Amino acid sequence: MARIKLKYVNAFRDRHGRVRYYFRRRGEKAIPLPGLPGSEEFMAGYAMALAAQPDQLEIGASRTLPGTINALVVDYYRSADWQNGLADNTRKNRRRIVESRQAQR
Repeated sequence: MARIKLKYVNAFRDRHGRVRYYFRRRGEKAIPLPGLPGSEEFMAGYAMALAAQPDQLEIGASRTLPGTINALVVDYYRSADWQNGLADNTRKNRRRIVESRQAQR
């Protein structure tokens, strides 16, 4: 029997011996999926769960207030200058300096 491996799908056997399937992204609540993997109802539930939640969560967004130094640092880390304009060693050194200054406050 072939096994289907789908992203964000977890299976576990409950106390009654029944295998249950859930869709869960990190940091989100689990969504139960109906039927067996590969069945039409299961794949429809999986597609709905995949579309219902954003693919990438913004970690720490609630702690970053607009107009703060932290918001400036986050914007700098997202910039093209940071992503593509600097060597890995330069990014590592600058991140160490910026984050040690933030920790001192």
